[in-house]
Amino acid sequence: MACIQTSSWASLLSAAPNNGFIGGARAGYSRTFSEGLVLAAETDMQWVNATTTVASSPVPGGGLQAPMMITRSRNRFGATQVRLGITPTRYMLIYGTGGLNYKF
Repeated sequence: MACIQTSSWASLLSAAPNNGFIGGARAGYSRTFSEGLVLAAETDMQWVNATTTVASSPVPGGGLQAPMMITRSRNRFGATQVRLGITPTRYMLIYGTGGLNYKF
């Protein structure tokens, strides 16, 4: 493993090489009602199998202490969004949207 010169945990992990896989799926549905009301929902989920591992950790003063393994990984995350709108004319949509992001 390569030696990484750094003075903080964040820069140590961001400078380390990453490896793994990322993939995802997205689905949505939109419905226009006869009164000009539009309701839509969509969601996406990402699956990640990625880890970052470094063999040493920084200590105050810029030195390195005895070797230790630090691993950072992510598993799954996604977002869901809902949209509600009206169609005052055939070619115009006025809408509001809201949603949330999550990880699990």
